[in-house]
Amino acid sequence: MIPQCFEKLRALQILKLQNNSFHGDIPRIGSNICFNLEAIDLSYNQLQGKLPRSIANCTELMFLNLGNNQISDTFPSWLGTLQQLKVLILRSNAFHGIIGKPASSHEFPELSIIDLSSNDFSSMLPSDYLENWNAMKSVDANEQIYIQNMIIFRIYIDSYDYPITVFSKGGELKYFKTPYLLRLVDISSNRFHGEIPGIIGNLRGLHLLNLSNNTLTGLIPSSLGNLSALESLDLSQNQLSGKIPSELAQLTFLAYFNVTHIHSTRSTI
Repeated sequence: MIPQCFEKLRALQILKLQNNSFHGDIPRIGSNICFNLEAIDLSYNQLQGKLPRSIANCTELMFLNLGNNQISDTFPSWLGTLQQLKVLILRSNAFHGIIGKPASSHEFPELSIIDLSSNDFSSMLPSDYLENWNAMKSVDANEQIYIQNMIIFRIYIDSYDYPITVFSKGGELKYFKTPYLLRLVDISSNRFHGEIPGIIGNLRGLHLLNLSNNTLTGLIPSSLGNLSALESLDLSQNQLSGKIPSELAQLTFLAYFNVTHIHSTRSTI
Protein backbone atom coordinates (compact mmCIF):
# COMPACT_ATOMS: atom_id res chain seq x y z
CA MET A 1 0.00 0.00 0.00
CA ILE A 2 1.10 3.60 -0.53
CA PRO A 3 2.13 4.99 2.88
CA GLN A 4 0.25 7.97 4.25
CA CYS A 5 3.34 9.57 5.74
CA PHE A 6 3.84 11.83 2.71
CA GLU A 7 0.70 13.69 3.82
CA LYS A 8 2.84 15.40 6.47
CA LEU A 9 5.11 16.94 3.82
CA ARG A 10 3.22 20.15 3.25
CA ALA A 11 5.89 21.68 1.00
CA LEU A 12 5.94 18.64 -1.30
CA GLN A 13 6.01 19.59 -4.99
CA ILE A 14 6.81 16.29 -6.70
CA LEU A 15 5.51 12.86 -5.66
CA LYS A 16 7.37 10.10 -7.52
CA LEU A 17 6.64 6.50 -6.51
CA GLN A 18 6.99 4.81 -9.88
CA ASN A 19 8.52 1.38 -10.56
CA ASN A 20 7.61 -0.23 -7.25
CA SER A 21 5.17 -2.90 -6.13
CA PHE A 22 2.62 -0.66 -4.47
CA HIS A 23 -0.84 -2.18 -4.59
CA GLY A 24 -4.34 -1.45 -3.41
CA ASP A 25 -6.24 1.79 -3.91
CA ILE A 26 -4.65 5.19 -4.41
CA PRO A 27 -5.18 7.00 -1.10
CA ARG A 28 -7.06 10.24 -0.89
CA ILE A 29 -4.74 13.23 -1.26
CA GLY A 30 -5.46 15.69 1.49
CA SER A 31 -5.73 19.44 1.04
CA ASN A 32 -2.63 20.00 3.17
CA ILE A 33 -0.42 18.41 0.50
CA CYS A 34 -2.36 19.52 -2.58
CA PHE A 35 -1.44 23.18 -2.22
CA ASN A 36 2.07 22.92 -3.72
CA LEU A 37 1.91 19.63 -5.60
CA GLU A 38 2.99 19.99 -9.25
CA ALA A 39 3.68 16.39 -10.30
CA ILE A 40 2.42 12.91 -9.40
CA ASP A 41 4.07 9.82 -10.88
CA LEU A 42 2.65 6.48 -9.70
CA SER A 43 3.39 4.57 -12.90
CA TYR A 44 4.52 0.94 -13.08
CA ASN A 45 2.96 -0.27 -9.86
CA GLN A 46 0.01 -2.56 -9.11
CA LEU A 47 -2.48 0.06 -8.00
CA GLN A 48 -6.18 -0.76 -8.28
CA GLY A 49 -9.59 0.77 -7.68
CA LYS A 50 -10.72 4.20 -8.82
CA LEU A 51 -8.93 7.52 -8.92
CA PRO A 52 -9.57 9.59 -5.81
CA ARG A 53 -11.37 12.79 -6.78
CA SER A 54 -9.27 14.63 -4.25
CA ILE A 55 -6.63 14.91 -6.99
CA ALA A 56 -8.81 17.66 -8.44
CA ASN A 57 -7.92 19.76 -5.38
CA CYS A 58 -4.29 19.95 -6.54
CA THR A 59 -4.79 23.14 -8.50
CA GLU A 60 -1.08 23.53 -9.39
CA LEU A 61 -0.77 20.00 -10.81
CA MET A 62 0.97 19.94 -14.20
CA PHE A 63 2.01 16.29 -14.54
CA LEU A 64 -0.01 13.14 -13.74
CA ASN A 65 1.34 9.73 -14.73
CA LEU A 66 -0.70 6.70 -13.64
CA GLY A 67 0.38 4.42 -16.47
CA ASN A 68 0.91 0.68 -16.16
CA ASN A 69 -1.24 -0.09 -13.17
CA GLN A 70 -4.53 -1.94 -12.70
CA ILE A 71 -6.80 1.06 -12.14
CA SER A 72 -10.43 0.40 -13.10
CA ASP A 73 -12.44 3.55 -13.65
CA THR A 74 -14.21 5.64 -16.26
CA PHE A 75 -12.55 8.60 -17.96
CA PRO A 76 -11.74 11.14 -15.20
CA SER A 77 -13.34 14.14 -16.87
CA TRP A 78 -13.26 15.95 -13.51
CA LEU A 79 -9.50 16.40 -14.00
CA GLY A 80 -10.45 18.95 -16.64
CA THR A 81 -10.84 21.52 -13.87
CA LEU A 82 -7.06 21.49 -13.37
CA GLN A 83 -6.12 24.55 -15.38
CA GLN A 84 -2.36 23.86 -15.20
CA LEU A 85 -2.44 20.19 -16.19
CA LYS A 86 -0.16 19.62 -19.18
CA VAL A 87 0.61 15.87 -19.08
CA LEU A 88 -1.99 13.12 -18.48
CA ILE A 89 -0.84 9.51 -18.85
CA LEU A 90 -3.35 6.72 -18.13
CA ARG A 91 -1.92 4.04 -20.44
CA SER A 92 -2.14 0.32 -19.71
CA ASN A 93 -4.84 0.23 -17.06
CA ALA A 94 -8.47 -0.88 -17.01
CA PHE A 95 -10.15 2.44 -17.78
CA HIS A 96 -13.38 1.77 -19.64
CA GLY A 97 -16.64 3.11 -20.96
CA ILE A 98 -17.43 6.08 -23.13
CA ILE A 99 -15.79 9.47 -23.15
CA GLY A 100 -18.66 11.90 -23.31
CA LYS A 101 -18.75 15.65 -23.69
CA PRO A 102 -16.84 18.02 -21.41
CA ALA A 103 -18.93 20.00 -18.96
CA SER A 104 -17.53 23.26 -20.34
CA SER A 105 -15.27 24.61 -23.06
CA HIS A 106 -12.62 25.44 -20.47
CA GLU A 107 -11.60 21.88 -19.53
CA PHE A 108 -7.97 20.77 -20.03
CA PRO A 109 -6.91 24.12 -21.56
CA GLU A 110 -3.16 23.47 -21.12
CA LEU A 111 -3.09 19.75 -21.95
CA SER A 112 -0.32 18.97 -24.42
CA ILE A 113 0.39 15.27 -23.79
CA ILE A 114 -2.41 12.72 -23.34
CA ASP A 115 -1.90 8.97 -23.43
CA LEU A 116 -5.00 6.79 -23.00
CA SER A 117 -3.60 3.79 -24.85
CA SER A 118 -4.13 0.14 -23.90
CA ASN A 119 -7.35 0.56 -21.97
CA ASP A 120 -10.95 -0.38 -22.74
CA PHE A 121 -12.57 2.88 -23.85
CA SER A 122 -15.41 2.15 -26.24
CA SER A 123 -16.80 5.47 -27.44
CA MET A 124 -16.43 7.44 -30.62
CA LEU A 125 -13.40 9.70 -30.66
CA PRO A 126 -14.05 12.58 -28.24
CA SER A 127 -14.49 15.46 -30.70
CA ASP A 128 -15.54 17.94 -28.04
CA TYR A 129 -12.40 17.31 -26.03
CA LEU A 130 -10.28 17.65 -29.15
CA GLU A 131 -11.79 21.09 -29.59
CA ASN A 132 -10.81 22.04 -26.02
CA TRP A 133 -7.13 21.13 -26.30
CA ASN A 134 -5.97 24.62 -27.22
CA ALA A 135 -2.36 24.03 -26.18
CA MET A 136 -2.00 21.62 -29.11
CA LYS A 137 -3.26 24.04 -31.73
CA SER A 138 -0.35 26.41 -32.20
CA VAL A 139 2.98 25.94 -33.96
CA ASP A 140 5.99 28.22 -33.46
CA ALA A 141 8.56 27.48 -36.15
CA ASN A 142 11.25 29.25 -34.10
CA GLU A 143 10.77 26.83 -31.19
CA GLN A 144 10.61 23.50 -33.05
CA ILE A 145 12.41 20.80 -31.05
CA TYR A 146 12.90 17.68 -33.09
CA ILE A 147 12.38 14.49 -31.15
CA GLN A 148 15.23 12.58 -32.79
CA ASN A 149 17.71 15.30 -31.80
CA MET A 150 16.61 15.18 -28.19
CA ILE A 151 17.15 11.43 -28.08
CA ILE A 152 20.60 11.50 -29.71
CA PHE A 153 22.07 14.55 -28.03
CA ARG A 154 19.99 14.58 -24.81
CA ILE A 155 18.97 18.20 -25.33
CA TYR A 156 16.53 19.08 -22.60
CA ILE A 157 16.41 22.85 -22.62
CA ASP A 158 12.97 24.03 -21.53
CA SER A 159 11.71 20.76 -20.11
CA TYR A 160 9.83 19.43 -17.11
CA ASP A 161 11.91 17.48 -14.64
CA TYR A 162 9.78 14.34 -15.00
CA PRO A 163 10.62 11.28 -17.13
CA ILE A 164 8.10 9.75 -19.53
CA THR A 165 8.01 6.83 -21.94
CA VAL A 166 5.94 7.07 -25.11
CA PHE A 167 5.34 4.51 -27.82
CA SER A 168 5.59 6.02 -31.27
CA LYS A 169 7.55 5.87 -34.51
CA GLY A 170 7.24 2.11 -34.29
CA GLY A 171 9.07 1.84 -31.00
CA GLU A 172 9.59 3.07 -27.48
CA LEU A 173 10.83 6.59 -26.84
CA LYS A 174 12.19 7.43 -23.40
CA TYR A 175 12.68 10.94 -22.10
CA PHE A 176 14.61 11.55 -18.91
CA LYS A 177 12.90 14.92 -18.84
CA THR A 178 9.63 15.75 -20.56
CA PRO A 179 10.19 18.44 -23.22
CA TYR A 180 7.62 21.15 -22.68
CA LEU A 181 7.11 21.66 -26.42
CA LEU A 182 6.17 18.02 -27.06
CA ARG A 183 2.56 17.58 -28.26
CA LEU A 184 1.25 14.02 -28.23
CA VAL A 185 -2.09 12.18 -28.48
CA ASP A 186 -2.04 8.39 -28.08
CA ILE A 187 -5.39 6.61 -27.84
CA SER A 188 -4.26 3.35 -29.43
CA SER A 189 -5.36 -0.14 -28.39
CA ASN A 190 -8.85 0.66 -27.18
CA ARG A 191 -12.28 0.08 -28.71
CA PHE A 192 -12.86 3.53 -30.17
CA HIS A 193 -15.18 3.35 -33.18
CA GLY A 194 -16.74 5.59 -35.79
CA GLU A 195 -15.03 8.07 -38.05
CA ILE A 196 -11.94 10.13 -37.36
CA PRO A 197 -13.35 13.63 -36.87
CA GLY A 198 -12.04 16.28 -39.21
CA ILE A 199 -11.62 18.62 -36.25
CA ILE A 200 -8.48 16.72 -35.31
CA GLY A 201 -6.78 18.76 -38.02
CA ASN A 202 -7.01 21.79 -35.72
CA LEU A 203 -4.33 20.33 -33.43
CA ARG A 204 -1.62 21.85 -35.60
CA GLY A 205 1.06 21.59 -32.91
CA LEU A 206 0.92 17.79 -32.68
CA HIS A 207 4.19 15.89 -33.06
CA LEU A 208 2.90 12.36 -32.41
CA LEU A 209 -0.57 10.98 -33.18
CA ASN A 210 -1.39 7.32 -32.59
CA LEU A 211 -4.92 6.04 -33.31
CA SER A 212 -3.90 2.45 -34.07
CA ASN A 213 -5.56 -0.80 -33.00
CA ASN A 214 -9.14 0.46 -32.66
CA THR A 215 -12.21 -0.11 -34.84
CA LEU A 216 -12.28 3.25 -36.59
CA THR A 217 -14.17 3.40 -39.88
CA GLY A 218 -14.73 5.80 -42.74
CA LEU A 219 -12.23 7.91 -44.64
CA ILE A 220 -8.89 9.24 -43.50
CA PRO A 221 -9.69 12.96 -43.13
CA SER A 222 -7.79 15.31 -45.42
CA SER A 223 -7.57 17.75 -42.50
CA LEU A 224 -4.68 15.66 -41.14
CA GLY A 225 -2.66 17.52 -43.74
CA ASN A 226 -2.95 20.60 -41.50
CA LEU A 227 -0.78 18.99 -38.82
CA SER A 228 2.35 20.72 -40.06
CA ALA A 229 4.53 19.71 -37.08
CA LEU A 230 3.57 16.02 -37.19
CA GLU A 231 6.48 13.56 -37.05
CA SER A 232 4.65 10.29 -36.42
CA LEU A 233 1.19 9.14 -37.58
CA ASP A 234 -0.09 5.64 -36.85
CA LEU A 235 -3.53 4.64 -38.17
CA SER A 236 -2.83 0.91 -38.43
CA GLN A 237 -5.12 -1.92 -37.30
CA ASN A 238 -8.40 -0.12 -38.03
CA GLN A 239 -11.21 -0.48 -40.56
CA LEU A 240 -10.64 2.70 -42.53
CA SER A 241 -11.55 2.89 -46.19
CA GLY A 242 -10.97 5.03 -49.26
CA LYS A 243 -7.79 6.68 -50.48
CA ILE A 244 -4.93 8.13 -48.49
CA PRO A 245 -5.41 11.89 -48.87
CA SER A 246 -2.89 13.71 -51.02
CA GLU A 247 -2.81 16.48 -48.39
CA LEU A 248 -0.60 14.26 -46.22
CA ALA A 249 2.22 14.92 -48.68
CA GLN A 250 2.42 18.41 -47.13
CA LEU A 251 3.68 16.97 -43.85
CA THR A 252 7.37 17.69 -44.38
CA PHE A 253 8.41 16.56 -40.86
CA LEU A 254 6.56 13.23 -41.07
CA ALA A 255 9.13 10.51 -40.43
CA TYR A 256 6.83 7.60 -39.56
CA PHE A 257 3.51 6.78 -41.25
CA ASN A 258 1.80 3.45 -40.57
CA VAL A 259 -1.41 2.41 -42.34
CA THR A 260 -0.87 -1.36 -42.30
CA HIS A 261 -3.90 -3.62 -41.84
CA ILE A 262 -6.51 -1.04 -42.74
CA HIS A 263 -8.90 -1.12 -45.68
CA SER A 264 -7.76 2.05 -47.46
CA THR A 265 -7.29 1.67 -51.20
CA ARG A 266 -4.88 3.31 -53.58
CA SER A 267 -2.98 6.31 -52.33
CA THR A 268 -3.17 9.60 -54.18
CA ILE A 269 0.11 10.79 -52.66
